[in-house]
Amino acid sequence: MHIIDSQGLGGAENLLLNTVSELKEYNHILVYLNNTKDSLLESYKDVTIYKLPLHNNLFILPCCFKLRRIIRKHNVNIVHAHLWKSVLLARLATPKGVRLLFTLHSMMGKDAFIGSKLRLWVEKLTYKKNQEVIAVSKAAQEDYSQFINVRGKQHVLYNFVDDKFFAGPKEMKTTLNFQLVAVGNLKEAKNYGYLLETVSQVKGIDYELDIYGEGPQAKALQKIIEKKNIPVKLKGKEKKIETILHQYDLFVMASSYEGYGLALAEAMASGLPVLISDIPVFREVAGEAAFYFSLTDVSDFARQLTLIYDLKQKGDLTAWSNRSKARAREIASKEIYFKKLKSIYNPA
Repeated sequence: MHIIDSQGLGGAENLLLNTVSELKEYNHILVYLNNTKDSLLESYKDVTIYKLPLHNNLFILPCCFKLRRIIRKHNVNIVHAHLWKSVLLARLATPKGVRLLFTLHSMMGKDAFIGSKLRLWVEKLTYKKNQEVIAVSKAAQEDYSQFINVRGKQHVLYNFVDDKFFAGPKEMKTTLNFQLVAVGNLKEAKNYGYLLETVSQVKGIDYELDIYGEGPQAKALQKIIEKKNIPVKLKGKEKKIETILHQYDLFVMASSYEGYGLALAEAMASGLPVLISDIPVFREVAGEAAFYFSLTDVSDFARQLTLIYDLKQKGDLTAWSNRSKARAREIASKEIYFKKLKSIYNPA
């Protein structure tokens, strides 16, 4: 059984859909809690689906009893929960003798616990030794362990990149214009305000930056772009980002923190060299295959970009493109992901 907060077009939701579609040898049951405007439900094939309307905390106990009945009705032997509310419900409803796994998709300390003593208290109260943690990165695992005394099994499982991102070679262009791309929701953790400040420091390079994503910071970011008169465009949401990444020369990302960074892994799989903020999880994911810039020195991005631009003009950026793709295959290929997930579901 898979239980998740919604069936919207988010990263965790898409990952779950791809997982269920790939693991055809299992009998899958999907439980979701809330409706969304853009739903993935129609994409599920041969899957039993239940909705538990957990609109507010008053419905927790009724939903808990319903979930337990569903688990027993289908003789479920593994419950895999995603996102905080679903994890809480799964903990309350899963009977003894049924394995319970939950995935940490983000940095829970920053996203959930800091600023919410109640949520941290609930987490400490409901986490038990027999529950298995699956973290999307070592950084996410270590972040969680700073707040919760994890006594049971822990696994690190990097999210995989769809094969369509790996398809086709990436041929580096040698045109003078430098095309940069960023992908991610326009929210605080993505640190787009800092990115705009850094690109405004760039001099002597004919560049353009396209940012794909939607979010609450769109209007504020647009005002910064206009005020600073920088060559940056907010392109909105792009559902088939894999079809346009090859048009760009360099992927950039300034996140202040991430649980994993799927957009980064997808860009690397597409063969894009990457210039990214120097945070631990990006070092973990990209390793030596990336260029890094400081989040404390606003001029460092411009220095790194100038270096990369010079490499491009000399034709030396192709090696970095190959390095990106090789690193993505090493940690984010579908084959590696499902081999490890199956070993978690069916331990020797």
